[in-house]
Amino acid sequence: MSLNQTQVQQCLGAPAVQGFFTEYFGNIYVPIITEKAEAAAVSAAAVYGGPGVMVGATWPLVLLALVFSSWRLKTKPSIRAALLFISVLLNLADTSNSTYGKVLSPLEFLTVNSTSSTYYYMLVLFSQIRCGTIFAAASWRYAAVCSSHVVRRIIIVGMCVFAFGMTAANLGVGIHEIMTIHTVDRAYWGIIAVLPIGYIVLGLGVFSRSLRNARSAVRNSTGKSPKQSGGGGMMAHLESANNILMGLTFSCCFVLIVVSQSLKASENDYVVPTSLLMNTLWTLFENGFEVLTLFQKEVANSSTPTRTTVSATGTIGSLRANPVVGSAVYEATASAKLLPAGTV
Repeated sequence: MSLNQTQVQQCLGAPAVQGFFTEYFGNIYVPIITEKAEAAAVSAAAVYGGPGVMVGATWPLVLLALVFSSWRLKTKPSIRAALLFISVLLNLADTSNSTYGKVLSPLEFLTVNSTSSTYYYMLVLFSQIRCGTIFAAASWRYAAVCSSHVVRRIIIVGMCVFAFGMTAANLGVGIHEIMTIHTVDRAYWGIIAVLPIGYIVLGLGVFSRSLRNARSAVRNSTGKSPKQSGGGGMMAHLESANNILMGLTFSCCFVLIVVSQSLKASENDYVVPTSLLMNTLWTLFENGFEVLTLFQKEVANSSTPTRTTVSATGTIGSLRANPVVGSAVYEATASAKLLPAGTV
């Protein structure tokens, strides 16, 4: 005996029939579905939880850098201070974009759409311009310790041109990869390490080396050790602070290279947060050096050095005159009796 459609619907709609299916399938499939859902939740927490924590940990660092850069710009306005402030604003925008990416559904990144494309474009734009800005800002600090005006100009112009060229190249590679493969691959992450590496090499080869030569000049002129001469100790402190800064930056660069070259950004969610965190630390470190400079200036201004008529060396005179090193080096030269009368 066959049933027509109306009779089938009436049968399925009967309370007894519905009760049977509810009890039978509920007892069998609900536990299975619940188990699968719990496993999926645990897996998602493991995959997305760590990267989310890294992005969240970036916020206090970038806000601290914002405090440093704002204070530096207010108390000692200069081109370098403005560049550092801009780099922090770009860092803030980059962190906001990464945070926005973490609240999006992972399904958004499986297909090419306006939401995911905008996220990737902003990711490349903010991070690369920020790196170039930090590198350019460092040129003023590195040039401060050179005795020759021509050399100082070469360092500033050369580093700024190099920063602009590398930023343009990195943006070109990043945008091309987004347009072709809808993500950024190992080639992009490899290129972005060039600016931090150049920053470290020049920081050690120019800034630390020049301060070391200046301390030697103090020692040769006075016959005293840097600690005995007082001011030489201040320069030794600046050199040590710069060396620590270079070491920390190298650590960040090393971590970024290892993570980005061993993992694919399209397959692992730790690559982008690692890049954000390491670059944020670099931004904070360079801004933190400015705070150290200002602190040393306040310490130097609290004392009244004696002005003595002697001949000044080129390197020491350049250090004293430059606003980046400022009063700390003035105290060094004054206590070492290397400043000519009437020069301050």
